[in-house]
Amino acid sequence: MTNDTSIQKTARTCGLLYLLGAVTAIYTHVYVASKIFVKNDWIAVNNNVLENEFLLKTGIASHIAGMLISLVFVLYLYRLFSNVNAHLCRMLLLFVAVQIPIVIGMESLRLTALALLKKEVFSSTDASEVGKWAAVYMKTYGQAAVLLQVFFGLWLLPLGSLIIKSAYVPRILGVLLIAAGIGYMADSFTYLLFPGFRSYTNTPALVLSGLGEISTMLWLLIKGVDYRKYNSNIIAQTQ
Repeated sequence: MTNDTSIQKTARTCGLLYLLGAVTAIYTHVYVASKIFVKNDWIAVNNNVLENEFLLKTGIASHIAGMLISLVFVLYLYRLFSNVNAHLCRMLLLFVAVQIPIVIGMESLRLTALALLKKEVFSSTDASEVGKWAAVYMKTYGQAAVLLQVFFGLWLLPLGSLIIKSAYVPRILGVLLIAAGIGYMADSFTYLLFPGFRSYTNTPALVLSGLGEISTMLWLLIKGVDYRKYNSNIIAQTQ
């Protein structure tokens, strides 16, 4: 059996890492994005990139830091749920790990756009032409961010399944996480295949994400796990 203090520390560390990851995501995708992106006005976007260079770079740093936090978070989740189903734990780790090179590539697009606008490259090229290319890079970043939601959704599916199977974290949280994962993927594929209908999927996806992820984060951070059920699960695995 596992020491109560040790497993509760692991669970609460998971909750804390989940919270830190959420903070970096909100900073990057909500606050920084609100200062940079202007819908259907790429001249304004380019101007905002130049005027808010340091803010943009903090958003890039926050995005990368958030992914590294997520990787550590999922390693703690692996420790917490490895006695439930090792295969699901490996899937969880895989779906988070593959996001890291994607995020690096995405942020390289924003750095390239910034370099173009600052004339660090192609300095002799006409400004309007450079602006068009910078707009293309920023637009591509925005599209990639929506498609990345597929992996946001995928990693929640094994996590939700592990919670349901474990019984030492409330099963309803697992159900909510699976619903959130499906919502993320539905929103992403709607954007790809039926962009005119995305208004019908974006808000529900955000609501489901809030219900599932915030509830799970707070539960792990404040309540931890049911120690008796955790040890019962370990005993059942050894019999």
